[in-house]
Amino acid sequence: MAIVCGLPFVLLAGKMWDMAGGPGSYMGFEYAIGDFIYWFGVPLTGLRVIYTKCAGPLHRADHWWAIPVMSGLFLLQWVIWAQLIVTVMNVRRRKCATQP
Repeated sequence: MAIVCGLPFVLLAGKMWDMAGGPGSYMGFEYAIGDFIYWFGVPLTGLRVIYTKCAGPLHRADHWWAIPVMSGLFLLQWVIWAQLIVTVMNVRRRKCATQP
């Protein structure tokens, strides 16, 4: 369910990054939208920020690996959040069921 819910965000963010730097694009605008969407996958997608601080900013030539990696991290983080929510709900349900 988390992957199905996160897939439209991944497709839009990947498309924005892909459009950035192309002919007739406003490079900062497309990257800003893509980055904003990918930030919904923090903390895993925040690894890109650490990478760019060490290795420098990403360029259009990096899209072949950066878009799939960011998309995978985004979806993985959504799965982790979904599992956390389910676990918390199960603990609360179990706690409420044991109280008289």
